[in-house]
Amino acid sequence: MKDYLSAPMIVDFNITERCNLNCIYCYASANCLAYKRELSLTEIENILVQLANCNVQAIRISGGEPLIRKDFYDIIKICKRLNMFVCLNTNGTLIDYKIIKYMQDDCIKSIGISLDSSDPNVHNSLRGDKSAFSMTMNGINKMIEAELSDKLAVVLTLTNLNAEPEALLKYFSLLHSVGVKKVGIQYAISVGRADSLETSILSYDTWKTIAVWLFDKKEYLQNKYELEITVNITNESECKFELFYPFLELERHDLLSKVDGAVSENESEFISCQAGNCTIAINSL
Repeated sequence: MKDYLSAPMIVDFNITERCNLNCIYCYASANCLAYKRELSLTEIENILVQLANCNVQAIRISGGEPLIRKDFYDIIKICKRLNMFVCLNTNGTLIDYKIIKYMQDDCIKSIGISLDSSDPNVHNSLRGDKSAFSMTMNGINKMIEAELSDKLAVVLTLTNLNAEPEALLKYFSLLHSVGVKKVGIQYAISVGRADSLETSILSYDTWKTIAVWLFDKKEYLQNKYELEITVNITNESECKFELFYPFLELERHDLLSKVDGAVSENESEFISCQAGNCTIAINSL
């Protein structure tokens, strides 16, 4: 019996670097401009077939904004034909009833929609579009109305504009009021567009405050707002230092038991970067 994976568990596939928004921290530096070179549908199909032949089971489709591609649904049909588990990451502004139908037909198993604040002005500022909040909330509401809350996770990216406990409480309250059941929290990292705008990146002291607050109050927050709250860190350094250091410094070792993977016999969970271990990423160019 093999003691290693024969294929990545998850493939992150950025099918475009185009986007209808202009987020200040975008790791892909995506924008609305057409790129001279972008993988064609035929090239994408060839890649997906190769992945399926390698026994890859799950594809996480992202961008840019994947829904901006006119052949997006052709790509989904290929994945379905290959029996691939498809997850979709989107800014939610282009959600329509066609994608709702694909979700209902189980062609897309889960969807992550980005929403960075309950305050429209903050979200719009981070996303670079004065209509971003209303368009994204419209997409979220369509998912809820279609009774697809079990397939929906709303994703919050923490920056210096939204990383305060009071702001997070209002955010959780908004999600609860519209019927969202899952929220993933991550933070902006210094790559892509954010690399030239360091002011959007959390300081260590700010992250320390938020991380400890989140895990200390996590059970209470989940019960009060009926939310499944997940904190997604970059996992690009040993031992998940982003959480271990704040807990160690503040002598809150008890919070480690609330961190997924903090206690494990599998040392691979603490490897610095997961690329080549259980995930790979494919770009669109």
